[in-house]
Amino acid sequence: MTAHLVHVVIAAEDALLSTVKTILDAERSFAVVATCQDCESCVEAARNLRPDLALLDASLPSEGVLTVLSAVEAGHIRAQVVFISRGAADAGQPSAWSAPALIPNEAARQPLASFLRQVASEWRRPGAMNRSGNARERSIEALSSALTERERQVMQLVCVGRSNKEIERHLKLSARAVKAHIHRIYQKLAVGNRAALSAMAAQSRE
Repeated sequence: MTAHLVHVVIAAEDALLSTVKTILDAERSFAVVATCQDCESCVEAARNLRPDLALLDASLPSEGVLTVLSAVEAGHIRAQVVFISRGAADAGQPSAWSAPALIPNEAARQPLASFLRQVASEWRRPGAMNRSGNARERSIEALSSALTERERQVMQLVCVGRSNKEIERHLKLSARAVKAHIHRIYQKLAVGNRAALSAMAAQSRE
């Protein structure tokens, strides 16, 4: 039986885009239907081509990422958004996690193609669009339960664009403490940077 092709749109900076496209092009079950270097082009491509997955570089500007998530929320894009990043230096391949659900670190570290195949399979199941609302509710609960009170305070400041120095002054913390809190937040929520954290928090509030 022929496997259903997973159609993918990728929005990422050059090096990551090339790496991810090379990985997916080597897999017979994926078809990369468009590649973009900004989120606005990704929205346009996803509207026209109706892919199963929209892969977004987590390092892209948070405003653009939120534009994509808003388009999904409004029903203009019927694709599962998956964030991608370079991953750890020793990982050997990019890492990925889907939105709005919070993906455990263990899941985010599985081989990229395998993880994307799993996400696409879940997305195609009947009622997936309705289940995404439930996932969003669970993500809000996860944000509340996974973080300590201090980590939630730090995250809120990060998500409104405060710098580390401003967070230090606002919460009366040392530079080392702020960096440690942010590092733990990234680990617990399986995100790679401030843009991805802000996007995840914004979608969880919707």
